[in-house]
Amino acid sequence: MKFEIKNRWTGNVQFTAEIDASDDTPTSVKIGLAVRWAVKSDANLSDANLSDANLSGANLRGANLSDANLSDANLSGANLRGAYLRGANLSDANLSGANLRGANLSGANLSDANLSDAYLRGANLSDANLSGAKWADDILISKAPIEISGLNWPVYILDTHMQIGCEVHSHEQWEKFSNKEILAMDGRCAARFWKEHKKTLLALCKFHVPKQAAQKEAA
Repeated sequence: MKFEIKNRWTGNVQFTAEIDASDDTPTSVKIGLAVRWAVKSDANLSDANLSDANLSGANLRGANLSDANLSDANLSGANLRGAYLRGANLSDANLSGANLRGANLSGANLSDANLSDAYLRGANLSDANLSGAKWADDILISKAPIEISGLNWPVYILDTHMQIGCEVHSHEQWEKFSNKEILAMDGRCAARFWKEHKKTLLALCKFHVPKQAAQKEAA
């Protein structure tokens, strides 16, 4: 069947896809199938209305989705590597496990989005709205993480937590870890790493704490 993708601003038909679906197929699935077809056809989906789309596991590598409406979309496990999502609305979207390496998310609305286990190395999050976004089930972020690469493990410094490799702990926990506890994480390599970089990383953690939280703590 034919399915139309419309412009989020004008409502005009932006792209017509041929999808394998029936009238009873949920609209979210139809949109997801249409987007997959469009991306394979190298279509420009900027400004498209893709709200509620089911794009779980979709290959959207390099897709142009700038200013598209992807609110409430299911993008879990999707490949968005190098995708152009500048200004896109991803509020309440499920991006858990998505590959966002090198994606341009500058100015995007990611409020209340689920980013747990998403791969964000090299992603451009400048000016993105991350209010209420989830780095993990119990970890919220309000601004772009500080990303450090080129060390033994990738480091992400969040509002209240820091992730080194697969170890995610609060700033306070990292500061209080004993040498024995660090050693237990990954042996001598972890111990050497922490001895060498602890002071710098903890300083960056304090620098990255949101202003309101820092003022509250100081008071």
